[in-house]
Amino acid sequence: MKLVNYFYNLLRLGKLKFKGVYNGSIKQAIPESTVVRAEKGILSIDGKLSCRENCYISASAGNLKIGNGCFLNQNVMIVSHENVVIGNDVIIGPNVVIVDHDHDYKGSDRKSDFISSPVVIGNNVWIGANAVILRGTTIGANSVIGAGAVVKGNYPDNVMIYQEKKTECRSIVSQEDVL
Repeated sequence: MKLVNYFYNLLRLGKLKFKGVYNGSIKQAIPESTVVRAEKGILSIDGKLSCRENCYISASAGNLKIGNGCFLNQNVMIVSHENVVIGNDVIIGPNVVIVDHDHDYKGSDRKSDFISSPVVIGNNVWIGANAVILRGTTIGANSVIGAGAVVKGNYPDNVMIYQEKKTECRSIVSQEDVL
């Protein structure tokens, strides 16, 4: 009942913008600027989610599942048109963007035509500031995404992924590879 009253008061005061199907709990939030919405999709938070100000979490047409114990820093944007799954205990740095779709630049309507493919982020992943996770990406458990990396593709468990050059990402399998 406390959770229902909490959300009712936030909605009544206009501090948390929420629309659609949602289950779970938001442990700590700066609701004045956090937008959580599910229009045609389903947003599921399995446990507690902590987030800072200016987060935008949207299951606009797809499914978005966020595991237990996740943390979203300032200005995080997560949008699902098909399917985004974020595991348990994931730490997401400031200004991170996670999307499972691109605009179809070859389509007849570039504004509303999309190409999508799932994004899966494993348990205990740390995503550094200003990283962008693109459609069709799978990141294995216990991995680290370096700040500023633009990530697309499949990465195994226990790797460090960072932007080596402007046009490519490199995956490190162990700490010895860093030295």
